[in-house]
Amino acid sequence: MSNVRCCVGRTGLSRPVLRQAVPSRRVTRITAVRSVQSQINPSQPDEEEVTTKIRTGIFAPFVYHAEYLDTAKYSLSRAPIYQATSSFHVSATKRVAWTIAVIGGYFSSAMLTMDGIPTALALLVGIPSVLPLPIVTWLTTPYVHRIFRIYPNSEGERVDIESLKEDEEFIFECISVFGRGLYNCRVKLSDLRVVDKRFGWVNIEINRDRIEKEYPKQNIVEMALGGTRTRSYFYVADDVGGYKMERIWSVIDRQSGVDNGRD
Repeated sequence: MSNVRCCVGRTGLSRPVLRQAVPSRRVTRITAVRSVQSQINPSQPDEEEVTTKIRTGIFAPFVYHAEYLDTAKYSLSRAPIYQATSSFHVSATKRVAWTIAVIGGYFSSAMLTMDGIPTALALLVGIPSVLPLPIVTWLTTPYVHRIFRIYPNSEGERVDIESLKEDEEFIFECISVFGRGLYNCRVKLSDLRVVDKRFGWVNIEINRDRIEKEYPKQNIVEMALGGTRTRSYFYVADDVGGYKMERIWSVIDRQSGVDNGRD
């Protein structure tokens, strides 16, 4: 097994991860992609980065445990098969919501300590400032920034899509709760279903039937998905990604009993 850590994970966009120099022969493939900092955090310049860790956990934005992708068994696609077009707007909305909540909460608490200022006025400043934060977080957390396909390796070589196993796996790269980083979830194509929840902000969910059957003693936070815990709701724009995503959407539609005319 390769001793080089090569998987997808939380990338602190405000402080880029330093990469270690590794011999190219020791790695099946390291997926070097252009940095997404210009989209998520415009104050940071573009630079090459190696996506490394897989973030895990149903509540992934709040879970800091991560697992490494076994590069002896798996490798990632050279480029994402899906890249959202509104990632900057989503991340900016998260950051603005946090900024307003922090500033509003600070002024509200300061007003409570001042003599002569009614408590009602302090609450009138604090509550409207903090209220948008949970709403924005609830709506934008499922937003998927990029999708990578996971390829199983055959004798150290990357296989073509025709040789993939029946159950494909993907890395869903999402925007962190603060809007300044990325975290990732490993999902199986056979577990994905089409839904319409959270006022349209969730259009894919993970079917828990298989997970509950394989892991009956674990709660929903601990339920493993192929050895990795993951979130259960996502939003992926169905008009982005071209023919590669059309094939994936057609599989998800069939699994969900939906006929959208995709073959």
